[in-house]
Amino acid sequence: MVHRRPPAQDRDLDELHAREPDPWATRTSPYEQAKQEAVLEALGGRHFRRALDLGCSVGTLTAALADRADAVLAVDASAHAVDRARAALVDRSNVQVEQRTLPDDWPVAPFDLVVASEVGYFLSPRAWSRTLDAVAGTVPVGGWFLLCHWLHDVRGWPLDGTLVHDQALRREGWRVVSSRRADDYRIDLLERVAG
Repeated sequence: MVHRRPPAQDRDLDELHAREPDPWATRTSPYEQAKQEAVLEALGGRHFRRALDLGCSVGTLTAALADRADAVLAVDASAHAVDRARAALVDRSNVQVEQRTLPDDWPVAPFDLVVASEVGYFLSPRAWSRTLDAVAGTVPVGGWFLLCHWLHDVRGWPLDGTLVHDQALRREGWRVVSSRRADDYRIDLLERVAG
């Protein structure tokens, strides 16, 4: 079933996906491949019932998450990204890709895994705070929230990877399962311990 959502509020990322088939070279970049391996390593051998991939772009990480979950919902505000992700994931029967502008168009909970990979700093500080609220309302006790973000400057946006992670880590009701800091990115895995 194809779900059409309102267009992205910030046109820059949608225009980037319109111009570039894979804007961050997620399928070919050694950085992206190493980062994805680190994300999957952080998840260990755990299998999930329902996973939510925030800001899925062209669906490269979504495809890997599909091997770890019974069902994956991948969302992106960009219509062009959603079209590319749907095409890339057409053979994955356990994946649904939807155009959603977060946090306003939050999907129906619960999800026992939520992944925010390189998406938090593309939101305003208020929208990121509201997204963290939504994640807390989405993940049941025992569920996981994985964050992975670039640590260098993100030009033109008010947040950066460090601020995004630090704000998440300050939230009550979570415990840190693992943390990893590489030269270019940071991964924090949190477990919901209180509703």
